[in-house]
Amino acid sequence: DDIHPGDVVATLWAYQPRAGDEWELDRGDMLKIVGIWDDGWATGYKLRERAEEWEVRRNENRDSGVSAGSQTAAQPDADGEIKAFPVS
Repeated sequence: DDIHPGDVVATLWAYQPRAGDEWELDRGDMLKIVGIWDDGWATGYKLRERAEEWEVRRNENRDSGVSAGSQTAAQPDADGEIKAFPVS
């Protein structure tokens, strides 16, 4: 599927970093995409919220077209660091 800068995505598998500029990922971690590269990698922020929590919050806010939750921005991890991760 197409992933674009600004999208929020959930990881489907764990990843152990091989360099200091890569995220350690567990299945269900959420990331906000900053950049996508031709080599199958992306850069982005790791979010505090996990996929399960995001799905619950999203379903709670489906009662109307406008809700307080729909205006909540994704919160980056505590350090707000941008790192790389594989997308393929």
